[in-house]
Amino acid sequence: MPLTGKMAILVTSMAGMLDARMAFRLSVIMAGMMVAEDRRVAAAWFSAAGVQDDWDRFL
Repeated sequence: MPLTGKMAILVTSMAGMLDARMAFRLSVIMAGMMVAEDRRVAAAWFSAAGVQDDWDRFL
């Protein structure tokens, strides 16, 4: 789920402060946080963001 509008701008600016090896994860995690329904834990965020086969890249 791609972020758009002001949220995309905000996350992009925050990701700019992170190491490049970690920065790509931020937008995926933020999108997952917003669409996760049940529990507010990282596993639910990853699942909601569609991270399935490569979830270990996000740990």
